[in-house]
Amino acid sequence: LAQDSIAQLEAAADAASATADEISQQAQAWQETMQTKASAHEQAVQNAKATADAMLANIQPNQVATSQKEAVQSAWGYVDEVRKSLADGTVSQSEMTAIAQSGANASASLKAKGGPQLQGLASNIDALTKQLAQGDIQQAQRTLQQVTAGLPAQPSRGSRSR
Repeated sequence: LAQDSIAQLEAAADAASATADEISQQAQAWQETMQTKASAHEQAVQNAKATADAMLANIQPNQVATSQKEAVQSAWGYVDEVRKSLADGTVSQSEMTAIAQSGANASASLKAKGGPQLQGLASNIDALTKQLAQGDIQQAQRTLQQVTAGLPAQPSRGSRSR
């Protein structure tokens, strides 16, 4: 009876050991799969950032303000464009293109006509555009708050023609 019990215990121990080995192999395979997926994701993020940087490098200002008032209006137009795009929590490619152009114009306008107190906001606008292009929405929202806080009150746009 004792030998039967010992044989049963040894069989159970062998089965448990085999199961533990199998689980260990599965865990190692899962870990390797997850590391591969994480590496692929990181590479995709880096590629997206490089693509965004390349796109932004090709955007040149096409409308530069001729007065400080116009520079402020351009900056507020940019802020409005960003807010509108962020309303749904994502930025589409067409929205990003519009933001990039508006940002290039606002940044160049502030650099040219913003005066010493507003020229520094140009770098915030450039950073905000880059954050949006790279998909860093949370940081972009913080930078948007900084840009908005740094701008003087939105100037009136005068009467609009009908």
